[in-house]
Amino acid sequence: MEFVSEGCQGLTGFNPSDLLANKVRAYAALIHPDDRQRLTETIAQALTSQQSFEMVYRICTAAGEEKWVWEKGIGVFSPESKLLALEGFITDFTDQKRSEQALVSENLRLRSTMRDRYQFGDIVGKSPAMQKVYQLILNAAAADANVIIYGESGTGKELVARAIHDLSDRSSGAFVPVNCGAIPENLFESEFFGYRKGAFSGAAQTKAGYLDTADHGTLFLDELGEINQSMQVKLLRAIEGGGYTPLGSSAVHKPDIRIVAATNRNLSQMVSEGQIREDFFYRIHIIPIQLPPLRERKEDLPLLIDHFLKQENDSKHPPRISGHTLDALLNYHWPGNIRELQNVLHRYVTLGQLDFLDPRSPARTQAAQPVDEVEETWQGYQAAIEAYEKSLFRKALERHHWHREKAAASLGLPRRTFFEN
Repeated sequence: MEFVSEGCQGLTGFNPSDLLANKVRAYAALIHPDDRQRLTETIAQALTSQQSFEMVYRICTAAGEEKWVWEKGIGVFSPESKLLALEGFITDFTDQKRSEQALVSENLRLRSTMRDRYQFGDIVGKSPAMQKVYQLILNAAAADANVIIYGESGTGKELVARAIHDLSDRSSGAFVPVNCGAIPENLFESEFFGYRKGAFSGAAQTKAGYLDTADHGTLFLDELGEINQSMQVKLLRAIEGGGYTPLGSSAVHKPDIRIVAATNRNLSQMVSEGQIREDFFYRIHIIPIQLPPLRERKEDLPLLIDHFLKQENDSKHPPRISGHTLDALLNYHWPGNIRELQNVLHRYVTLGQLDFLDPRSPARTQAAQPVDEVEETWQGYQAAIEAYEKSLFRKALERHHWHREKAAASLGLPRRTFFEN
């Protein structure tokens, strides 16, 4: 070492003079033994090509503490290409590295438990279809690209949008939900971009728009297909960095927002029919997530029923339910999806009656008895669930000629489930 700055002591614990000409300790001796070869090879390769190099590695300080450092350097050569010295800069990188390692560990932990998850935030389900959705939520949260969530009405699109926001780097910002289908066409611009006091008749005070409110956060656009083409152009300009001007103002606002949109319509078809601009579609349609309808993941019904009954009863022990009632719930096709299930269970608990919204349903409306008048023919909820699971397992085994591994795979369950039951 021919020159060392005063910052050396804070980084290594040695005075600058200690490292000069290897007086007390050579800097190379501070490098962690596991990183020396890698650093040596990196520098040698850079010197051979006479290029700069940079690398993150560990050092051991005078106090025996392990630190991560970032080094960037370059060789100093004579006109004859003879190496004269190495010139570089070394700084403490420990906090950044620990944060990175913590994120990696957390991501690995989430991924390792994802297959067995029964619930992800406020989303309930353990079916293979929902495990795929959970993985897409993680992937979307790690990125900062716009997301489009497809799914029928009542499948939980806003819950997925909130989960993406809560797991992302924008979680400290606002999550701003907007029901595009509920905004009159003549109010779209003032609602999204805001307005200044006196901008129009009735504008008694300045109001921030949705885009300003969602700055540094997430703007959730529900029913995206309801936005007209004129507004699509203005939104596209705003989210591409061109900004927008609130009504009655001359100032251009350029918010930092991420858009998560949702729809139950076919946007690709709307593009081909000229209802959605192609440039707007491709700006929004970066990370697509498709939510399955409830009828395609009926294996999640017992979990969802248990979840909503506990909510309704406000306790860990849900109300008891008969096998006949459970059968009716499991055999219904749920056109209104999870929202309809929640409403049906709410009426069941509060009114003592199980009825379905679809008049075509073969399941009859039936009166439910109060819990304190339950007859012996009624069984506890857990017993009903266990009976349903046994029936489900038996049908899977029969369908696969009693081959346990194939039966387990068909239900998206681990192989050991059929050896434990």
